[in-house]
Parts: sequence; structure tokens; C-alpha cells
Amino acid sequence: EFEIKSVAAMLEFDAICTRHNLLVAAEAARVHAQWFAQYGDRYHPKTAQLIQRGQNVSGADIASALDGREQLRDELTVLMQANQIDVWISPSATGIAPEGLDNTGDPVMNLPWTYSGLPTIGLPSGQDASGLPFGIQLAAFYGADEILFSWAAQIEDALK
Repeated sequence: EFEIKSVAAMLEFDAICTRHNLLVAAEAARVHAQWFAQYGDRYHPKTAQLIQRGQNVSGADIASALDGREQLRDELTVLMQANQIDVWISPSATGIAPEGLDNTGDPVMNLPWTYSGLPTIGLPSGQDASGLPFGIQLAAFYGADEILFSWAAQIEDALK
């Protein structure tokens, strides 16, 4: 038996996504620094743009984004404890899966969970009239990866 609650969270969604994207760019620039300097002309244009953005991120901005990550994790943990939430349920994407294999869709719905470091898992949750799938994602407490698998199995059975 499940009880579903609606709990307001991530009220600064756009700021969360901005901080996450800043960290992704900075980390890409750091990891690819030597390769990009030598082989930058061989990178996909989107990847090259990401690395170039990351090269311009200051240490202070990285520190602020990392602090924001800890604050978000703490906020979500407090909300889970206060509202007796074992698992967050949210859409996997803003709509149905894109047709074909050229694009996996917009990852914006996963960014806050990735940024916070909470474990997530995606489950199919139906189809639109043309047969393209919808999905949900589940997120659990920080470090509760194995417990999340148990919840996912139960919720997957309930969705069948």
C-alpha cells in the first residue's frame, strides 16, 4: 500500500539547474583540459562549447555551486523526514520520449536529483496514443541506493 503526498520542493528550480550546469561545465573543462588543448578541433561542437564555458567558471562560482548542492540535499532530506517520505516520485521528462535514436530528450527533470546527489531510478509509466513511452523517476535518501531498488520494484509492480 502506498500513500502519495504532494510536497512543495525545489522552489528555486531554475537556479538549481543553473548551478548544476555550471558544475558540469567546470568539471568537463577540468577533465578535458589536456585533451581539449591538443585535440579541441576534433570535439563535437556542443561538447566544445561546454568545455569552453567551463574554462570561464571561477573558483568562487564552483564553491558556491557546491555549497548550493549541499543545501539542496539538506533541504530535500529535511522535507523527506518531516513529511515521512521514503521516495520522491516525479516525471522523468517534460513529455513523452522523442521518436528515434537521435535524441534522448531534455534531461531537465533529472538535473536537481543529479545535482543533489540523491540516487534515482527511472520506470516506464505508460504510453501516449502513438505508443511513445512516458516515464517516472524515483529518488531516495542520499546513500539509500539499495533501498531505492526495493521501492522501485514495488512501484513497478503496482504500475503493471
